[in-house]
Amino acid sequence: MILYHVHKFNQFDNLYQEGNSFVIGNEYNEFTKELMSTPTTSMANGSSCSFSTLFDHFAFDTLNKDEKILAYEDIKAYLFDSVINTREMLLEQKRLESFPNLPSRYKCIWLCDENGVGTWVYSLNCFDGFNVFEVEVNTEENDKLFKAEATLLPQFGESNFDILKKAEIYWSNGIKVPKEESVSEYLYTGNVRIRKRVI
Repeated sequence: MILYHVHKFNQFDNLYQEGNSFVIGNEYNEFTKELMSTPTTSMANGSSCSFSTLFDHFAFDTLNKDEKILAYEDIKAYLFDSVINTREMLLEQKRLESFPNLPSRYKCIWLCDENGVGTWVYSLNCFDGFNVFEVEVNTEENDKLFKAEATLLPQFGESNFDILKKAEIYWSNGIKVPKEESVSEYLYTGNVRIRKRVI
């Protein structure tokens, strides 16, 4: 089966070369590794401090202007990653409980069909540059391919209980999304062959 992968630069660049073949699914993917390495401290005031201490600095106004800007950026990144991490943990919990035969978002490669390339290039904010590769995947017994509807993913601001409910819908493709609103994503673990670079 032929699909497409948007590859962000500086993430296994040596692997994503025309003609290469490799197996996806034996270890955490780059997205998961980044989430799991989210810093829990900030250097905004010149030394490592926890985010709870950083909030105290804000409350008692003990940071200068430049330190406040750095602290704000650190806190914003930490909170964003924490929300994403919670969403992904709950999605994985629901998959393990109810859909264990589907590929894990923690270990998969994300793919799209040809019509989805533009949407995913835009959505992934590829500020450091990107390539788009045409790839070939197997659909044999030991390989796992799941066509998901990305618009069914839980959104920011939802409770953990609501995220779990939406996770059930996401993994079961439980809602039919109108074609003009649909954004497909393919989760895949198994053998991948890079056929050619298209962008």
